[in-house]
Amino acid sequence: MPWRGVGAHRIMRRMMSGRVLALTTAVWLSSCGGSDALLQDATGRYRLLARSTAPTEQVFEPAREHPGAVVAFAHDWRTGAAARTMVRPKHGLADGYAIVVDASSDVAPPEDRHDAFVVPDTGAAVAIELALLHCHGQSLPRHLPLGASILLPGGRSQRQPAPGNYVLELLHRQHAELLTTTPRLDVVFRLGFVRMAEDDAFRRATGEAAAAAARFPQLDLVRRTGDGTAATQLRLGRALLAEGCRALLVVSDDPPELAPLATACAEQRAALILVDADRVCEHATCTVGADAEMLGRAGGEAVKVLAPNGAELFEFAVDLTAERSQRIQRGFATALGLH
Repeated sequence: MPWRGVGAHRIMRRMMSGRVLALTTAVWLSSCGGSDALLQDATGRYRLLARSTAPTEQVFEPAREHPGAVVAFAHDWRTGAAARTMVRPKHGLADGYAIVVDASSDVAPPEDRHDAFVVPDTGAAVAIELALLHCHGQSLPRHLPLGASILLPGGRSQRQPAPGNYVLELLHRQHAELLTTTPRLDVVFRLGFVRMAEDDAFRRATGEAAAAAARFPQLDLVRRTGDGTAATQLRLGRALLAEGCRALLVVSDDPPELAPLATACAEQRAALILVDADRVCEHATCTVGADAEMLGRAGGEAVKVLAPNGAELFEFAVDLTAERSQRIQRGFATALGLH
């Protein structure tokens, strides 16, 4: 699988810079307290030895003192690319694995037996169905926290559902006649999709929304792409509302900036659905996207598959103090019974 055009050697050089190495060392020492585990399960089979911002040989040093499997769990592809390199046999870890949360548009089943990927649900396809329900006058839930897919070696996969997935199943049963792909009436509802910019982070959601809308002959999805600014997204959204769109799907890096667009939607009685978001947005009619804690649980389930007899664990993220990362950490610990 490609590493987004950034060579592993370049990533490692950046991470070995003095400033980042100092931060990595500090996190490692405070986490491990020497050779002791930061967290472990009741049996001692799964032991979390460190949380760090950079996968370096120094961070993995404690694992070399213990025989058995070593698993690196990265919350993002930036640290994941380096983690995948560090758990290979050439770095002294014969039984090493890397599990990476990867939301990129070209994520595919791993080709290497040492890898697994956690792919967050964007919620884009779900948002299309919600928009259709809104067009039929149905009220929408404020938040649908979704799960993730786990891509494992050998073409295997698993699902990690979240509460929103069960709510969606209920909506399907309740509104089967409205969510049909063979409508009785020849009525077409126009929807708008506005992504913040031409960026890989938004490309997968856009493709999924288009594929979902194509299933419904009663929907006409109009797509627009901004330039990365909230002002342009607002302008594009208002234009789509003027064209008669009954609902707007948006992907945004800064949900609070959606307030003016929410006002414009309210004036036209159109729904504003925020896609690929892991928390409630007060300005959106509904928010859909992967729940960060479920991503952590998915990582824990992948550990059980790759290392069923136990493993020394390492966790990585660009920012370990960020709310999303801390929720992933909590889900990972819960799945493995770490305390």
